[in-house]
Amino acid sequence: MNKFAGRLVCFGLMAVTALTASSPAMSQEAGSMRTDRIAGLPDFVDGILAQQLAQEEVVGAVVAVVADGKPLFSRGYGFADIERGIPVDANQTLFRVASVTKLFTFTALMQLVDAGKVDLDAPVDRYLDFPIPATRAHPILVKHLLDHSAGFEDNEDIAVDGPSKFQELGTWLRTHLPARVREPGAEISYSNYGATLAGYIVQRVCGEAFSSYVDRHVLRPLGMSSSTFSEPVGPNVAVGYKHVDGRLIANPYEYYHNVMPAGGLSSTGEDMMRFMVAELNGGASILPAAVLKEMWETRRANAAGLPGLAAGFLVYKSEAPRIVGHGGDIRDFHSIVMLIPEAKFGLFVSLSTGKVNIDARTDIQTAIIGRLFPAVASKRLLVSSEKPLLGTYRTNRRNYSAPPSPKQDLIVEAVDDSTIRTRSSRATIIWERIGPDLYEQVSGTRPGGPYNQLKFHGDAADPKLSLSQSPHILYRYVAPPATVTSEGN
Repeated sequence: MNKFAGRLVCFGLMAVTALTASSPAMSQEAGSMRTDRIAGLPDFVDGILAQQLAQEEVVGAVVAVVADGKPLFSRGYGFADIERGIPVDANQTLFRVASVTKLFTFTALMQLVDAGKVDLDAPVDRYLDFPIPATRAHPILVKHLLDHSAGFEDNEDIAVDGPSKFQELGTWLRTHLPARVREPGAEISYSNYGATLAGYIVQRVCGEAFSSYVDRHVLRPLGMSSSTFSEPVGPNVAVGYKHVDGRLIANPYEYYHNVMPAGGLSSTGEDMMRFMVAELNGGASILPAAVLKEMWETRRANAAGLPGLAAGFLVYKSEAPRIVGHGGDIRDFHSIVMLIPEAKFGLFVSLSTGKVNIDARTDIQTAIIGRLFPAVASKRLLVSSEKPLLGTYRTNRRNYSAPPSPKQDLIVEAVDDSTIRTRSSRATIIWERIGPDLYEQVSGTRPGGPYNQLKFHGDAADPKLSLSQSPHILYRYVAPPATVTSEGN
C-alpha cells in the first residue's frame, strides 16, 4: 500500500434518474431487466469499485448506465490524477476508450453507405489511393472490414511515444500493410489495421480529415462536446499508472494518432451516455433506425451456435437478452460499451488501472449484467462418448510474419470425462460439458452469469475452438499435449 492508498476511495459526481417499474421495456419477461434491482444499482456499483480502489486494482473509473432508453446514472470513482489530487468527474474527466472508438468509425462508414457514397460489396481498393496486394484469390470488400474478416495478420506496431512520430492515415496504412494470411470472409480475426482502413475510406470519400468528419457528423449531433481525437488530450484526461516498488507511478503517455479510427477517441462518462441513449432510441440524428438495427445484426460467426460479429459491434450474447457492444484496451485504460436493445439498456465502463488490467473491467461488467439480467447455468452433460481434442490451440489473431508467442496459446487439458481445463498466460479456467463439443465455464463465474461457453469445431484437417465471450477471434489446434514449440502454425 502506498501513500496514496487512503485517498483512492473517492467518489466523483453522479446523476441519477428515477425509473418506474411500469415501463413496458422493463417487464420481467425472459431476457428483460430485473426492475426490482434498478434502484439499488448505484450502491451495488459503488461497492464493487470501493473494493477495487482499496486494493489498487483501479486508480480511476467511470460507470454510466442507461435504462429504458433514459440516463439512469453516471459516476466517477477514484482519481484522474493522483499527483494533483483531482478526482474523476463523470462529466469532465476524459478516459481513453481505445477500441470503443471503432463504434464511431463504423457509424461514420455506415452513414456514407446509407448516403449511397460507399458500397459494402465493392473492393476496398475502389476508395483507396494505394493498392491492397492481390496475394489472395479474392479482393477484400468493404463489408469485410465491418466484421473483421478481411484476412489480415495482426499488426502490433500501432502506438508511438510522441507527436514526432505521427503520420497521416494514408501514409501509415501504406507503410504498415500487414500480410494477407487468409481469404477474405473465411473467418473473423480482429484487425486494428482493418478498422483504420475503414476510417481512411471515410476520409477519402467525404474529402475531409477523419476526425473532423466524425466530430461534425457523429459527436456534435449527439452533444458529445467533450469527446476528442486530439493527442495529447489535455489537462482533463485521466492519467495511467503502474506499480513500482509498492507505489503508483504515472506511465508515459501512449499515442494512437496513427491508428486514430481504431483507437484514438477520448470521452467522458456523460458523453458516452449520450451515445448510448441515441443508439437505444433509434439513432437520433446520426443514422436511420433501420440502419442502426442492421448494425446490430450478426453478419458472421466463427462457430455455429456461438455469438459472432455484427457491423462493427461484437455480439456478446445472441439472445435472452441479445447483447452487442465493443471493448477497448490499451496499456493503462480498459473500457467497454454494452447495449441490450430489447430492454433499451446500456452500460459504459472505463478504468485507469493499477495492479491489474482487463480483469477489473470484466468483473464490473459481468457483475452488473448478471445482476440485472440473471442467466441460468446450462444443464451439465455428464455422460458422453466424445473425447475433446486436447493440446495447444493458438489464436488466429497474431503476427504471422514473426515466430508465434506461447503467451498467445490456450492449452486444453482433461480433468475428468465431462470436465476440461484451459490454461493461458492470463488464467486457468475449468469448463464442464453441456452438449456435443460444447462446454460452459465454471471457475470465476458469478451466480446469474453471464456464462462463457467453449466450443470445439472445424474438422479433422483443421480443428478449432471458440469462446462465446470472444467472438472476435478463434483458436486453432497446433500440437498435442506438451509438444508445442515456438515454431509452427
